[in-house]
Amino acid sequence: SRAQFFSLSQDLFVTLAADGRVTHVNPAYERLLSRPADEVVGVDYRDTLHPDDRARSEPVFRAALQGAAESDFVCRVRNAAGGYVPISWTVTRTPGDRAVYAVGRALDEESQRRRQQRERETFFSLSKDLFVSFNEDGAITHTNPAYDDFFGYDPKRSAGKSYLTK
Repeated sequence: SRAQFFSLSQDLFVTLAADGRVTHVNPAYERLLSRPADEVVGVDYRDTLHPDDRARSEPVFRAALQGAAESDFVCRVRNAAGGYVPISWTVTRTPGDRAVYAVGRALDEESQRRRQQRERETFFSLSKDLFVSFNEDGAITHTNPAYDDFFGYDPKRSAGKSYLTK
């Protein structure tokens, strides 16, 4: 049954009303954040988020109300001790239903590190600015496409060479 599915999941399940009030959380949410459902149900979801994440969450919620889906949206949710847990959310709405459904998974330190590394790589690869990284010996460890194009370097051939020579 649906209730059993919700209760067995290790992922966090949250249902939100169109006005942003929490209408349902599953036991995984209660366990991870040490907050019983009756403490969260009826509360505006924004009040459960880190203050710095509230404004970023609003467009995601509004888009979900319009039928858009967002995946891998990370925001920090307050736990019972007053700390914040980073959670990666998938947020969507079912056609014909005004409720917004969110499925979340806590990010451990390794997941956060990998995510930050992917974001850095994306930033550097898409940037029109020239970027080059060196190790402590002055050897090139990484260049971005703009750098390679500008100087005519082959990144595979320039990696490991000193920045003092071409």
